[in-house]
Amino acid sequence: MSFLRHCLIFISFVLPLAGQEIAYDRDLQEIRLSINRVHGETANGEGSGGGGGGGCAILLASDTKIEILGRIEARGGNGGIGLALGIGAQAGSGGAIRLVTPAVSGFGRLDASPGNPNGGLGRVRIDTSAYGPQTLQIQGAAGSIGANTVLFPSNVPDIRLTAIAGTAVDPEGMDAIVVNPPADNNPVQPVTIEAENFNSNVVFVVQVVPERGPTTTTEGTIDNTTTNPASTTLNVTFPLNASAQVFVWPKQLVASE
Repeated sequence: MSFLRHCLIFISFVLPLAGQEIAYDRDLQEIRLSINRVHGETANGEGSGGGGGGGCAILLASDTKIEILGRIEARGGNGGIGLALGIGAQAGSGGAIRLVTPAVSGFGRLDASPGNPNGGLGRVRIDTSAYGPQTLQIQGAAGSIGANTVLFPSNVPDIRLTAIAGTAVDPEGMDAIVVNPPADNNPVQPVTIEAENFNSNVVFVVQVVPERGPTTTTEGTIDNTTTNPASTTLNVTFPLNASAQVFVWPKQLVASE
């Protein structure tokens, strides 16, 4: 039986690994995964420390069985400490771990703990059609068990930037879009946002993070109840003397009346 047919493992990491090892035993037809560290970073600074990085996202999938005897960690980084002032920063949230398989067993540990101090809990999800008495340890995370063994659901809600200052942008595979200072020296520029598969009114936030200077946020609403995808355009203020990253995310879903 071929490896890909026997056991499919998808691993998605938000942050680079400090060490990992994956070994497949063709005789025993089993897979062994060793992850030494998949944690968020910690940043110390001269004045006040930087915020800790969030934990990574790990997806393990098998078409036969997953047995965990060791541990899998997706922990948030600790908040940095200012070297001069001793001021600590917020820690990173725990990451996410998901197992998708017909059967899961073992006495191992799934750890999505937050960093210190006061990081948010991570998430652990186990989707399986045969899960007996719980023997796996879930640490530092909100855990849930279900039977949704679909790896990548279709029609997932999505919100994205499609145009900035009249210029179309391609958001595929990009967490943020970088824009240069406006050519016409007008700080207020139109931004077009598109929402899909929410089936509701979507309150969203556009955030502009310049290379230097304060971050700005602008809120708007898209009616995604009847038109899919749906879009809207709003005016957003950009810095005139620096390039900036632009982000968008949903803030609240409002049911239609």
